Amino acid sequence: MKFGLALAAVFLMLGQAAADTELLWFSDGRPTPQALEALHILASAEDEGLAPEDYGVDRLRGALENILWSRERSADIFRWDAELTEAVLRFLRHLQLGRVDPASVQVHFSGIGRRAVVSQERLRAALSQGQLAQLVEEVTPKVPLYRQIREALGRYRRMAADPQVMALWAQPLPALPADKVTPGQSYLGLPLVVRRLKALGDLPPDVPESSVLTPSIVRGLRQFQERHGLLADGVLGGRTVARLNVSPAAGVRQMELTMERLRWVDFDSSRIIAVYLPENVLEASTVDAAGTVAVHLRMRVITGNAAQTPTPLLEDTIRAIELSPYWNVPVSIVRDELTSKFLKDPEAFSREGFEFVLGDGHVESSLTLERLQDAARGRIRLRQRPGPTNPMGDIKFVISNKDAIYLHHTANPQLFSRARRDLSHGCIRVEDPVRLAQFVLDDDPAWDAERLQAAMGQSTPTILRVRRPPRVVLIYSTVRVQDGRVAFLADLYGLDRLLDQALRHVPSNP
Repeated sequence: MKFGLALAAVFLMLGQAAADTELLWFSDGRPTPQALEALHILASAEDEGLAPEDYGVDRLRGALENILWSRERSADIFRWDAELTEAVLRFLRHLQLGRVDPASVQVHFSGIGRRAVVSQERLRAALSQGQLAQLVEEVTPKVPLYRQIREALGRYRRMAADPQVMALWAQPLPALPADKVTPGQSYLGLPLVVRRLKALGDLPPDVPESSVLTPSIVRGLRQFQERHGLLADGVLGGRTVARLNVSPAAGVRQMELTMERLRWVDFDSSRIIAVYLPENVLEASTVDAAGTVAVHLRMRVITGNAAQTPTPLLEDTIRAIELSPYWNVPVSIVRDELTSKFLKDPEAFSREGFEFVLGDGHVESSLTLERLQDAARGRIRLRQRPGPTNPMGDIKFVISNKDAIYLHHTANPQLFSRARRDLSHGCIRVEDPVRLAQFVLDDDPAWDAERLQAAMGQSTPTILRVRRPPRVVLIYSTVRVQDGRVAFLADLYGLDRLLDQALRHVPSNP
């Protein structure tokens, strides 16, 4: 009450004309067209994976209606104008940076700190030029996946709101009769599988329901498996059933969580290498002055084991490439794996090209128990020379981070054919390192594919400094979109669950 009386007094003192100059959303006692546009933008917040109620849309609409019918409304106008300004600024901040600080869920993205939050002055300038929609577009995340999910989100919301569709997910599929159902075998839950595949667009409406896994059902099952990153064998196994049990409503939540996480990513650099976990795919892109993203490379990667050594989410730059690299063994691997291996088979030390690097840089190629214990305690360094058994493969992309995470090739390229590829100790193994190196080196003519491959087969390393270091961003996304089709991936690292809990503790209308 005191706040309203104070505003009324200020309004009367300044006079109508002077007061209007301080208002953003009213002119001549009437709401401006941009005020109505702002209410529409806030009411459509769910298009961005956000919630309109976080911005008090219903309250603002009701208050505006009361103002328009009221005779004594000067203080109410000031209050309403301030509330709409605060709501729009909060929406823009959420859209640009997210509702959750990534540091609170142990994510090392620093891009948020570099981006300026939209100020009231900036909002005022946009309104004066009639560019509120342009300002919203300016702060919308530039990551291509974000925009792809946004385009598909409305369709999934409609599915989640359709009682007939959601009835298909009222109960989980029955337990499999064995570990799997192969073509030609029967399964009590197959008619429901068929109905779900039809609802999701993986089967045409005219495919008959059956309790037997027929060739027609197998085709739809393979399409579903392929777009969800599963082994597309047409066999109904545990992982396929788990994905089929993801309802459209649960899918909407996965999309919202992924969009929140993508808001943390700064795509303003001219060259970006994005690694998407748990899809385990790398995309190398360029970004022009207008913010348009063009994907130049896409390849499979292998990332950290979900149960033991998950790859941390971070961002950094590639400043060097090491051809025919050493493998500097992390202390944890020396302690937990290699110590017992060398005690059982001492000859493996020299056979596989290991050596110790002492504190003064001196290299010792003979194995002793004392040196092995010192390496396990981090007092000296254990490394493996370049060669066919080196897990770094024949090339390493150097990024600086406390977790010693690198992008590199591998001595076991056959692993890229696996559907599930969380197989490493945390580093990222890349499928096509030569093409990635050419992107990193900005297509330097001095280092074409032939010269790179020659240097990747040597017994000593070659280090290349990168003139224009591209940024590397490791992103966790349990949603992917391909040709407009949405797929939901398993939450291998449990990060969706962690983020969902964090979001539920954020005040809805601070």
